[in-house]
Amino acid sequence: MASLSITMTFLSAGVVVLLLRGPMRGADVGTFRAAFDRALRGRPWEVRLDFADLVDIEAAAAAAVTAAALDACRGGTPVTIVRAAEQVRRRMALAGGEDILAATAPGGVRR
Repeated sequence: MASLSITMTFLSAGVVVLLLRGPMRGADVGTFRAAFDRALRGRPWEVRLDFADLVDIEAAAAAAVTAAALDACRGGTPVTIVRAAEQVRRRMALAGGEDILAATAPGGVRR
């Protein structure tokens, strides 16, 4: 079974990107949370969760990602999910993450 892989990239202007690959299961929440907390430790200007290579996300994982992201937003660090597949976007929206999903144009291109 494939597992979740997370790569952290630091861009200029204080932006941190977490690229998630593979499926994300409830059992992966701890791995995600550790990477997310590490990204926040440097007090970035923004955190982008790049879901381009995330093939699926379970409901429990979507809820945990949403909770962590909204908590960071309340703390002053904007978090945006970018390049998510439609099925992943739907799962995130169902988990309450509509406000952190990047707007997309027709065809899934980020605006």
